Amino acid sequence: MPTPTTPTNAVVAAVVDRLESALPALVAAKGLPAITEFLDYDPALPQPAKAPQVWVDLPEESRSEQPRMGASVGAIAQMRTVLVGVTAAGQDASLAVGHLRAYADLIRQCLEGDPTMGGEAAWAKWQRTNFSPSFAQGNHLFKEAVLTFELPRRVRRGEA
Repeated sequence: MPTPTTPTNAVVAAVVDRLESALPALVAAKGLPAITEFLDYDPALPQPAKAPQVWVDLPEESRSEQPRMGASVGAIAQMRTVLVGVTAAGQDASLAVGHLRAYADLIRQCLEGDPTMGGEAAWAKWQRTNFSPSFAQGNHLFKEAVLTFELPRRVRRGEA
């Protein structure tokens, strides 16, 4: 019997819930400034005044099939690519960039700490972290990191 696919909004909500529940304690333990808000979408314009800010978005879904030994028995998985962004800003450029790198590490640790996202995925597989170029607004440096994760979920195992 096929497992039904998970609604896309449920996957995004599960990632946001995981971050909201676990990341603040990790951030506090490292002595970093508290996250100001968690968003379930990629904001259109960066807002240095709201940094550090975390957002989650889902830019891609696909289907993966794994046949076994050329037969019709195999697994079908729903593959989702999830982006998690985090921002940092401040007058001390070195400190702001150091905070951003630390937030990125903690986000990865947080999501890999509960790889199932409350049962919405088989695992959380980190793919890459991209850091934006720095830009200044007034006398503040602003920078963003975007982490890419794969969240696969088996939706069906074929019949012989």
